[in-house]
Amino acid sequence: MSRQTQSIKAEQLANLRFIFSIEGLLKELDTRLDRKPADLVIIDCFSDAYGGDLKDTQKIRSYLHPFQELAGKYDCLFLFLHHTGKRTENLEPSKNNLLSGQGFEAKMRLVIELRADQFDPMQRHFCIVKGNYLPANIKKESYLLSFDENTFLFENSGERVPFEMLVKNPNSDNRKEKFFQALKLQNEGLNYDQIAKKLDILIKVRYQNCLLLENH
Repeated sequence: MSRQTQSIKAEQLANLRFIFSIEGLLKELDTRLDRKPADLVIIDCFSDAYGGDLKDTQKIRSYLHPFQELAGKYDCLFLFLHHTGKRTENLEPSKNNLLSGQGFEAKMRLVIELRADQFDPMQRHFCIVKGNYLPANIKKESYLLSFDENTFLFENSGERVPFEMLVKNPNSDNRKEKFFQALKLQNEGLNYDQIAKKLDILIKVRYQNCLLLENH
């Protein structure tokens, strides 16, 4: 946090509060929120707080219901940090990648998958894979973020990347690598013809800030 808050005054952090024990967590949250309201409660992470069988859908739903009641009672947002299953990083971003029974995903109003870029370790893909009332196009492309390892902060690059381009497939690695190279060249000011000539590709169409490419 000392790195993340370098540009923030100490008094602006005064409302941050921490709980380090999961024992009696619901009662403790109820007491603290009653004493002083909060806009956001972050639980890191769900599996530690839950402590039960992640495959038991009914138990997960039952465990989460009191948190839903607290959110309504104190008019605040509950955010759970959770993990995806092994090897799902090779698959297309999806709410089905969550490590747990279907009960967890069904109870959430919003699910976001954050994953590292395959080619650039300083980039992350912010993928909204579920969002009640959000238009479908928001849930089909990632928001490409730049990561600063000195401040641990992220910045939106303004680029969108189709989920299908994030699939780890040995047969398509060359195509995906050229895709990201094309985005980089576009940011450097090259037009489509210049990019195509430089990468020896054919740019078929441009969809929202994303280039769809195929080899000659």
